[in-house]
Amino acid sequence: MLMIDCIMKGRELQNFWLLGFVVMPHHVHLIIKARNRDFPSCIGFLKGASAYIINKNAERTGILWQSSYFSRPIIEEYLLIKEIEYLENNPVRANLVDNPFQYKFSSAVMRNSLDMKMINEAVFWEEAPEINHSRQRFQPRD
Repeated sequence: MLMIDCIMKGRELQNFWLLGFVVMPHHVHLIIKARNRDFPSCIGFLKGASAYIINKNAERTGILWQSSYFSRPIIEEYLLIKEIEYLENNPVRANLVDNPFQYKFSSAVMRNSLDMKMINEAVFWEEAPEINHSRQRFQPRD
């Protein structure tokens, strides 16, 4: 839950709108729209905050995240919905659960508390039309 706490804190600080996520054993998927920062700054915040909290909780030090991340923009609503469904089904494809609503580390179980209602607002698409689907891998440990 520590990673989800960091994601929610970034959202709470109004760094981004959170549209979908899944925390997998070795990586994280996010669908966010930057608000008061650019997209790389939002990812930097999440990586820094989560590395600090997770390392502190695990009583360890060192690099948590790989330095690079994969990101692609989503510019149409129907593609956004498909991307959210795709990422929420990651735990099913990985044989961790039978359906996405069984996986507690995903937006599938908390959709009503996310920012999905914003996609119907014109201002959501006008402010900055780019929404990003990002995948970030944890740094392999020796």
